[in-house]
Amino acid sequence: MSTLRVGFIGAGGVNFGSPEGPWNHAMRLERIGGVKVVGIADPDLARAQKIIDGKLQTQYKAIYEGANVRSTFTELLDLDKPDLVFIGLPPECHGVSTPPFNVECVCAERGVHMFIEKPIGAAPPDQILETIRILKDAEKKGIYSSVGYMFRYSKAMDKMKEILKEEAAKRGDKENHISMILAKFNCAYSYINKVTWWDVRRSGGPIVEQCTHVVDLARYLAESDYDESSLRAFAIQHDQRLGKLTDLPVPYGSDNKSETVDDKVPAEFRIPRLTTAQWTFKSGALCTLTHGVMLHGANIEAEIEVWADGLRMTLEDPYTTCKLSVRRSHDGEKSGDTIETFSFGGYGDEDLTNDPYHNEVVTFLDAIRNKDPSKIRSSFEDAWRTYELTWAIRRASEKK
Repeated sequence: MSTLRVGFIGAGGVNFGSPEGPWNHAMRLERIGGVKVVGIADPDLARAQKIIDGKLQTQYKAIYEGANVRSTFTELLDLDKPDLVFIGLPPECHGVSTPPFNVECVCAERGVHMFIEKPIGAAPPDQILETIRILKDAEKKGIYSSVGYMFRYSKAMDKMKEILKEEAAKRGDKENHISMILAKFNCAYSYINKVTWWDVRRSGGPIVEQCTHVVDLARYLAESDYDESSLRAFAIQHDQRLGKLTDLPVPYGSDNKSETVDDKVPAEFRIPRLTTAQWTFKSGALCTLTHGVMLHGANIEAEIEVWADGLRMTLEDPYTTCKLSVRRSHDGEKSGDTIETFSFGGYGDEDLTNDPYHNEVVTFLDAIRNKDPSKIRSSFEDAWRTYELTWAIRRASEKK
């Protein structure tokens, strides 16, 4: 197996871990092996160097020996010559086709494969269309990209897809027969100390930046785009009585312990506290979505539920325990009241294939080595469709 040269664009939590959740691309690469980290690009050089210094004290030090820190991603590309990069930047800092945030376009032009963390940007969706064209052209030349919608690689999601096919076959139906999807995501905000996350100008807001995962799963399960005319959304804003949050963190890098992240954001750009939306897919299926910035502590709560004739599936806590309960149609052997349960372990399980973050990275590396992107489940173009829907929800919820 050839050793792949890896560069990280961004020294933040999504690439190297944080207390907010189980994301950590570097850790997955270390466990998979067959890679050499050649550099980290981040304007905070001290932070990047601290990461490398720490890695050199671990059992994975050989992966990081000789790795450099660079202040810009172009320096990383020019000087360290990675085969592939993991782009883990604030949403405002990538996605578009114009400098200085045309990260994906420059990587494509240099012939560098890209794993791009969601969301694919923070600019309005129409400003990212040119990037789609450039990345599609790059793929024709053998330069691949994958977007980090890891739940598509979950064993639980594979099981749900399998059951949907089985139930459709019972009906003699060749098309997706989901009638209803209910998606919920409640964020634990106590440790989210990045001011950019709390500023809709810079993150896109929580629907675009965070809830995008369950929006994407709804699209993935429904196998359909949404009907634009059907969308309705509402929000509780920061300045409403129910929008008051009592456990806001101190901003990253601040010595003022009485200051909160909200204090660093102009009032008109503070994120909503709760958003709910409804729409119809072109398949005819209905969807309801609720996202909250409501929980204290560190653990996110998420759930997605599917209804169809004779079928109800509920996926709980996909980030960690990843439990699926299924009530199937009556088939002569099992009662229609029978509930089956499946547990897939998720992050932290000894079986690494139960970790969707692991699976998405393995799939990306295999695509590069085998020169075959067919098993990548989230292309940049498809990720844009999720991005466009999250922007539509945000805009609808902001209407007075």
